[in-house]
Amino acid sequence: MRLAPATCLLLVVAVPLGAQAPRDTLPQRASVRWSHLLVAGAAVAFATTFDAPIAQRIGAVPSPGLRNTTQAFHRFGEVQVLVPVVGGLALVGALVNAPQASRTARELATSVG
Repeated sequence: MRLAPATCLLLVVAVPLGAQAPRDTLPQRASVRWSHLLVAGAAVAFATTFDAPIAQRIGAVPSPGLRNTTQAFHRFGEVQVLVPVVGGLALVGALVNAPQASRTARELATSVG
């Protein structure tokens, strides 16, 4: 999915401006812990190493239940599912005055984009 240049410019300019808060109300940022990065890197390396053999073993005996589950979860990554979910979350957040839901919808839209 490609974003139009105007949309990219809006995201780059408007999002940081809307997120401004007074300095005394900003939470303290946690410092980067290299041990956490090392553990995360090891987990990715482990998953990458053993992903193919596990997938081959599971896929060797495909059952109708496994096929149905795979198809159901595969749809969650499609645009036709993501857009209504994120839009619905934003709408609900606006209708019931739930700023956390609206913020979550904004963050989801940003991460998907």
